Amino acid sequence: MPCKGQESKWIEKEQIRYKRILKQADKIRCIYDKYVDGCMKERNQYMINNSSLFIALFNGQWGGTKQTIEYAKSQGVEVIINPVDKI
Repeated sequence: MPCKGQESKWIEKEQIRYKRILKQADKIRCIYDKYVDGCMKERNQYMINNSSLFIALFNGQWGGTKQTIEYAKSQGVEVIINPVDKI
């Protein structure tokens, strides 16, 4: 997680889904106690630095997912991209 409470401004349905996913996790690493600039990017780099495979749902647009794909490739992490029109 980039920060505690990242889901606080999401719609209720997505908050419930997010919390359900977290409950299923074997381990959760939270980068910051609250939102700070750059925490999302730092979270993404942490995930890549601790992975051998990165599976991305990607709509082809520039943003955090695209940056993370590029970072993973630059670090020699295997990347599998599943294209999506809408998540």
